[in-house]
Amino acid sequence: MSRPWVSSLLGLAALVLLLWGGANCNFIKFESTTTVAGQGVEPTTLNFGLWSYARYVIVQSGGYVTAGKVCMLYPENMRPDDDAYWEVARIIMGILWVVAVGMLVFACCTACCSKELDTLHRGAPPLVYMLFCILSGLLFLVLDSNLCKNNRLVQSLNVDGKVTSVEFPETCSLGTGGILVAIATALWGLAGVLSVMAQRKTSKSTEANEALTEALISDDV
Repeated sequence: MSRPWVSSLLGLAALVLLLWGGANCNFIKFESTTTVAGQGVEPTTLNFGLWSYARYVIVQSGGYVTAGKVCMLYPENMRPDDDAYWEVARIIMGILWVVAVGMLVFACCTACCSKELDTLHRGAPPLVYMLFCILSGLLFLVLDSNLCKNNRLVQSLNVDGKVTSVEFPETCSLGTGGILVAIATALWGLAGVLSVMAQRKTSKSTEANEALTEALISDDV
């Protein structure tokens, strides 16, 4: 498990999960647990992302009418202008988009295709993996933002819910996107640890070879 390509594959998998989960509109969710008109119904889920939220739409096609979800940008009254946690999470996600795509894809592809894998995993890669682990972990600052704890859309629906008996919790929980980002964070941390292990193994092997070479030279002399 300390081979360099293992950490490369973990980093690449973490990148895919982060970009999919962080950019989608289901980072957090509010799930109703109440009933309509006193009858049990399936829980209704409201999904929100860093830049957009999920909205139900009615689609008519071929004589059939179906309900689907689309990601919509937030309206003006739901922008993170006065919300430091939400704004920081969006900035960090933007940084990860730009830096991760450029550096991780290049590093992983180069490492997997190169014959000198050990050389490529000296120095920077462990630090890069741990840096991305920390940055992706900071995305969860959004759980302390107004998007999660003081969501205006949810509050307005709860006012209407006093009539329909459908209400949502005041605080959010992790949605599918948030769970994917959590997994990506763990994978980057694991990739960093394995990269350090590979580095130490290579260093010990190099030292052993140098010692053997010196011993052979001494015997020849």
